[in-house]
Amino acid sequence: RSADAPLASLPYEVMLALYVWKYELLVLDEAHTVPAASHRRLCGALSARMRIGLTADERRCDGNEKALASLVGPVRYHLPLPSARAMGIIARAAHRVVEVSASPSLREMYALSPTEPRRLLATLNPRKVHALLSLLSSSSAGRVVVFCDKVRALPFLSDALRRAEEDRGGGRRFVGVLAGNVPREERRRVCDAMRSTPRAVALFTAAGNAAVDVPALELLVEVSVVEQSAQQDTQRRGRAQRVAEGKQ
Repeated sequence: RSADAPLASLPYEVMLALYVWKYELLVLDEAHTVPAASHRRLCGALSARMRIGLTADERRCDGNEKALASLVGPVRYHLPLPSARAMGIIARAAHRVVEVSASPSLREMYALSPTEPRRLLATLNPRKVHALLSLLSSSSAGRVVVFCDKVRALPFLSDALRRAEEDRGGGRRFVGVLAGNVPREERRRVCDAMRSTPRAVALFTAAGNAAVDVPALELLVEVSVVEQSAQQDTQRRGRAQRVAEGKQ
């Protein structure tokens, strides 16, 4: 049922246009999603003489990127990332890993807990939260996005970010949370605030992996990743690699 939801939620006029009209050209943005069950059915129902797929990275978590050849077509053009950087199409970015320890009591709780509580404990490790706030405090970046895939940790982290930035003179403005359960209007408000506020910080879940355009974003921090993949890594880095004037 959940796989049919994206189709069932479309207005009748849109459904009619999709299934009845015949198209000359079908452009598929984020083409790596086409092998997914619901997208595959929709694309299969569309009649088009030509199809063009666009994606930053065709790799998928399920390894089903081979299906793109039959669903969209063969790769006709590929631009390597080093070439894109040299051409000024994407901004250069530095990657840094910060490792933190856990207190003996937290390690004991972690060892005795099931999988889900373990993930929450690891996300809300006080030393990790302290490292996050210290990083933001020492960074000169204006616009910052913090990714956290543990939805249950969002209230605590959003409160910690808000208080830390308010207490710091000249700190960034915490503009909100972008998650799957956030209404569309609130998502739009958060993105607009990130674009219009020179010094801002927002908290994102995997819902912010794609279709978020904040070109001036300078710093991206991941504090919790539930399902790491090459595709997700590329998408998230892409949030911070948009070209913008005055970007560090």
